[in-house]
Order: sequence, then structure tokens, then C-alpha cells
Amino acid sequence: MEKLNPESRYSQKDHHNQCNIWKRIAIVFMLVSLILVVVLVYAFVTMQQPTSHKQDTRISSVVQDTRRIKAKLPPSVFADLTPLEMMNVQNVLLENQTLGLVPFNKAMVYSSYIYLMELFLPTKVSVLKYIDKEGEKPERRAKVIIFRGNVKPPRVEEYIVYPVQRPTVVERYYNPSYRTHPIPYNSRPIDGIEGTLLMEILKNATEILYPILMQSFGVSHHNCTSRTPNCVTLFDSAPRGEKSGDRSTWFSMSRNVDRLFTSPVPFQIEVEHSGSDVTTWGPRRVYYNEMMFASIQDLIDTYNSDQSVRFTRSEANGDKTNASQWDYSHSIPKDANENERTTSPPCNNPTQKSYTVEEHHVTYKDWTLDYRTNPERGIHLHDVKFRGERIAYEVSLQEAAVFYSGWDPLQIKSKYFDSGWLIGASSKELMPGVDCPNTASYLDVWHFTGNKPAKYRNSICVFEHDNELPLRRHYSSSVAGSFYFAAGMADKVLVIRFICTSGNYDYIFDYILHQNGVLQVRTSASGFLQASSTNSHTQLYGVPIGKGVAGYLHHHMFNFKADLDVAGDTRNRFSSIDIELEKIDNIVMKNNKSLIQTKLQHRLKKNEKEAAIKYSFDHPKYYIIYNENKENSYGTKRGLRIKLDGMAKQLLPEGHEEEQGASFSRYQLAITKHKDSEETSTCLYTQNDPWNPLLDFQKYLDNNESIVDQDLVAWITLGTHHIPHSEDVPNTATPTNQVNFFISPYNYYDEDPSITSDEGVVIRSKKGGKEVEIQGKQQLSNSCKGNNYLTVMGYNGTVG
Repeated sequence: MEKLNPESRYSQKDHHNQCNIWKRIAIVFMLVSLILVVVLVYAFVTMQQPTSHKQDTRISSVVQDTRRIKAKLPPSVFADLTPLEMMNVQNVLLENQTLGLVPFNKAMVYSSYIYLMELFLPTKVSVLKYIDKEGEKPERRAKVIIFRGNVKPPRVEEYIVYPVQRPTVVERYYNPSYRTHPIPYNSRPIDGIEGTLLMEILKNATEILYPILMQSFGVSHHNCTSRTPNCVTLFDSAPRGEKSGDRSTWFSMSRNVDRLFTSPVPFQIEVEHSGSDVTTWGPRRVYYNEMMFASIQDLIDTYNSDQSVRFTRSEANGDKTNASQWDYSHSIPKDANENERTTSPPCNNPTQKSYTVEEHHVTYKDWTLDYRTNPERGIHLHDVKFRGERIAYEVSLQEAAVFYSGWDPLQIKSKYFDSGWLIGASSKELMPGVDCPNTASYLDVWHFTGNKPAKYRNSICVFEHDNELPLRRHYSSSVAGSFYFAAGMADKVLVIRFICTSGNYDYIFDYILHQNGVLQVRTSASGFLQASSTNSHTQLYGVPIGKGVAGYLHHHMFNFKADLDVAGDTRNRFSSIDIELEKIDNIVMKNNKSLIQTKLQHRLKKNEKEAAIKYSFDHPKYYIIYNENKENSYGTKRGLRIKLDGMAKQLLPEGHEEEQGASFSRYQLAITKHKDSEETSTCLYTQNDPWNPLLDFQKYLDNNESIVDQDLVAWITLGTHHIPHSEDVPNTATPTNQVNFFISPYNYYDEDPSITSDEGVVIRSKKGGKEVEIQGKQQLSNSCKGNNYLTVMGYNGTVG
């Protein structure tokens, strides 16, 4: 035994006690260390966020915010990328020495940086194996779009990064649907980095033009600090140029007021901004007083030397002293007897929700579906099932395009493909009570477009709605008028809605689930007209909508994708049921004259070109996707009908200028064999190069593959030609600007599936008609009607 130091202040007992204390401390320390290691490992596994010296405080703040919205379950195969997954991908790319990326907030046009990030869907086969419980869950991947301004020549590149929970693979992605690689740099969308430089060029240009702007219109731009009619703003049009490879943009001038899109100033300027060398950028042509000038200096010289070219101030559009012409709030009535004004009662206010929304999954009565959002195209519905059977793998918006006509550069050049302006990321917060009912469920969305994940608060709403129209009904009585029964059902539906504001227009997109198995997709247009100042050619293209202001003819086109699986089967056929005339011998009429009537002719479409439909009203027909091996109880093939309500013909010649980018619009309906590579009908780069589009939808049809007993995809184009009128001010109204398509069961069931709904009502006569018996739903959820409405009315079905 070791001898104790006699000089020690502690006895052996004290020493023994001290050892025990230190042992306890050591044990506690070991336990704490072990717990800390477990916590660190757990954090690493769950967050799976690689460390990065490039991560700044703004990204960290997003992490803290997302912890409050942490998903209860792991993301579904269709779920959007979570903010943490986005950050994982971003950090891995920023650390990649080969790419040499610059954070968005430090990037310039001549840098390489991330523009956009979104979910990259697995193949349909792998997804179906997983959701049908026949395979493992596919790996979650991200597609990332990178602007490469610092390479020679500059270009756009796309990458696939996975797994997003802890990225280890970064692969260059060559989209097989693109016609060329690399992606041309001049076809990229405008972002905040480029936009800031363009605004600086315009500020300098308008400073030089200040004397002309003040003398002609009484407006300025470079020195404006307030939002008044004397200040102007400039907004861009697209596509940018006149041929493939160009990048020059016409900017139009409008008074900086609420109604800026209908408050134009007759002045437009072109800016060249091709490539990544910003020293070559600058103003080019100028449109002033219905005349084109080669440059700013050309306008100044001509203006000073020839008074006949000058715009006469008295012709300016509107009186700047009349605030009501500019201020949107003046459209709201303000009466002396404001307290006596009546307001509409609140309607469609269910006290209980008959639907659920959880982790991108929606259930409503017999319906179930998953949804995701895409920054380019908004909501996608996936795995849409009715009564447990999949009817659609995907239903989604592909493009919202609008082509204008006119005389000035703005109207002539405006051929918009709104996916290139990010439809999904243009969907901002919805107004309860206006955009959606107060009682709707409001959902947040996360997008990555630039510097970091951004939360789009309340940008989707889901609500149950009473259409105030019977889904079905019948009243039965005898010839003598005796009442037998009345039966029916209210058309209560579930609506999934998002609204995007793309420049001047607001588009309302609704996915509507009916209780009889019908899926309705509706698009409604509102917002401002894109107006120009009146000129000597206005009557050929437009209609005056204000003093010196006109709205111009334009054509709206909406393209959708519907990947349909009849009863969950991917081996289907497409046919039309044509309504034709026949002349037959009349065996009924005594005069034996021949009879002309209509008959049905079933026509199977065998290949993609046969199934590219240009609708003719001389040959009405139904369009059916059906399964040859599935029948209802009566031996009829089970199928789904595609009904189009809102067709518009593309009037531009095929292949003419920008029409090449909208080749989908040549057909009201086109059916193709499913390919994972044929994911969309246009792409992000179509807007700025529609003359030689990187993705040409026509190529999907030109290979003319067989579509018999194949996995079929329907591409649906709706549209309307809009001739503006004065009632479009301040905003275009939705009632006359709606288009729809329907996917409905066609011999899919033995009878209307809504017959089993608890919403149905049957009223029968009792005791010789002196009483009635009410069967079915009586507690009507619409607050405008109240409860037990049928009983309160005293319904008896009789006359008098």
C-alpha cells in the first residue's frame, strides 16, 4: 500500500471519500459525454446537413424557422423539397470546387450561381411499385439549375443532386427532351441580378431623356422617390429579341400608380443585354409618338431639330390632376349613407370539414390524392384515386401562354410563356374571404429561387364548396298531378386552389373534386389588361378603355397534362366516339320516306398522330381513354371521358415565329405514350427563345409511336380570344373568362357513384299525399340555408 504523505491535510478516510467523489464525477461526466454523443449523432442523422463555411446567418435563420413546421412524417415520394433538403443541396454545391459557385447574394451576371431548385421525380414505374407496395421508396433527388456566366461561352447547366437528406452525388443532367446541349445562356429567364443591372441602365437612359419626358408627358423616372402619376415605372415584355440567340428587351413606360398597367405613357425603349459581358449592354431603339428612332441620340437630335415629331402635351392619356383615374382605391364606393348599404350574407361556411390535408396528402369522401408544387408550374396532383382506384398518376398545369397583337413594340412583341416567369413562385398569399372562403384551409409552400429557401405563406387554399346546383335531381308525379317522390343531391365539391400573378394578369387555377367521381380543372382570368396608348392603328387591334388608353386583342392558351390510369392500370387505349349522320329506310312512318338521323361510330386511335386532335364542330365526338380488359357489369369497357369546355383555335400558321414555342396549341387534345423524359410540354427556356425552342412539343408526336394498350398521357389545351372592353377596367372579371376540362367516369361504374353519398335526399309521399317522409341528409352545412331546411319549408311536393 502506498504510504500517505504525513504533510497531507486529509486523513485516509477523507482521501477515500475524495476518491469516491471523483469516481462519481467521472461517471457523471461519462454519462453526459455519452448523451452528448447520442444527441450529436441524432442531429446529424435527422438534419443531415453538411457543415459549410459558406453558410451565412440568413440560412441559419431559415433552419430555426423550419423547426417549427417540422413534418410529422417523412416526406412522401411526391412531397416538395423541404427547406432543410434545399439547404443540404445548396451547401454541397457551394462547397464543390469544380463548379466554383458564388452565393446568389454575391453573384453577378458573369458569375456561376444557383438560380432554381426543385424536386426531381423518380420514374413512374419505381413510384408505382412503391405506392402499390411492391417496391422500396425511391430516393429523393433535387434538380438544380445553375447559370454559368463565368465560362466561355456562358451557358445554363442542370444538375441532379442526391440523396437530398445527405447529398453525396452531383451529376450533370442532360434532359433527353431538349433539342440541344448546352442550354443557351441567352434563353435563361431574367432574375434579380440581371434585373438590377437593367434597371440601372434604364435609370441612366431616362436621366438623359428627362427634358423630353417632362416636356412631352410631364413625367420622370430617374429622380422619382414616390408613387405618383408624375413618376413612371418601366416593365419588360418578352420574348427578348427577334430570332434565336437574341437577348434584347423592350421596356414600356407607365405611370407609377395602382393601375400602372392601364396607365401607359407612349414611350418605349429597347435594351440590349446579350451574353455575360455587361460592358456591351445598353439602350438601343426608342419608340416615341408612334415613331421609331435608332437610338436615344437619334431621338434627341430629331426632337430638337423637328418640332413636328414632338408629342403634344394635350394629347396625353388622362388628366394627372384626376386622382380617380390612377388610384385603385377610388373604385371602392363611399356613400353618404354608408351604414345603410347592404352586404351579402356569408355563404358556404361549413361548421365541420369533411376533408383532411396532411403532409401533402388530401382526403375527401371517396377521393384521395397527393399534391406537390413546382416553381415553374404550380400545383401538381398525383396518385389521384376515387374509391380506392387510381384514375390519374398526374394532373398538372404545363403552360399559361398569351399572344398579343397591336402596333407598338409592346403589343407586337408580347408573346408570353408564363412558366418562364415562374407560375408557382408567382403564387403569393391569398386573401381570406376574397380569394377563398374564410373557413378554407390555407397551406404554405416553400420554393428555392435564388439565395435561400423562401416560404410562400398561405399560397394554396383547400375548401369544401356548395355549387348551389343539384348534382342530380328528379321530381316524379302522376299524370293527374299526384306527387310520388322528389330526389336529388347538392353538388358539394372540394376545391384545391392557387392563384398566380404573372405581370398584369392573375390566373386562378382550381382542381375540383365532385362526389360522382368527376375531376374538374378550371382556369379563371382576372387582373389588369396590358394596355398601350391609343394610336392611329388602335381600331385594328384594340378598344379604347380610357382617355388615350386602349386594350389590345390577345389569345390566352392553357396547357395541361393528364396522365390517366384506368382503374390503376397503365395499359389503356384511346378512341373517339364520333356522332355521324346516316340515311336509313323509315320503318316507322307510314309514308316510307327515308330518315336522316345521327349514329355512333367508335374509332380507335392507333398512334400518336391519329390522336393529335384539331377539333371540328362539324364532327362532334366524345374522347375516351379506356381499358380493353376491364368491364363494368354490363360488359362495357371501363373508361374515362375527357371533356373540353373552352377550346380556342390557334390562328397563327404552324412554325411562324413564336408559334414554334407553343406547338402544343395546335391541338385541343393530344395523346402520347408515357415517357419519363417527356415530362412537360414547354420548358423554362421557351419564353426567351420560342423561335428555336429547346423543348418542342411537336417532337413528342412526330415519332408517332403506337398508343394501343400503352400508358397514355393526355395533353389538353384550353383557351380564349380576348377582345378587351371598357368593363375590363379596373380588372378583367372572371365570369366570362373561364375555361374548364373534365375527367369523368365513362362506363366506369354500374351507376352514378354518388348514389351512395350521405348528401343525397329523397322525399316520398305518405298517407295519400297528406304527409311526406324525408330520407337522407337534412343538416345542410350552408349557413345561408340553415339547418333542417326542408322541414322548415314544409315541403309536400303538391301544387296549390
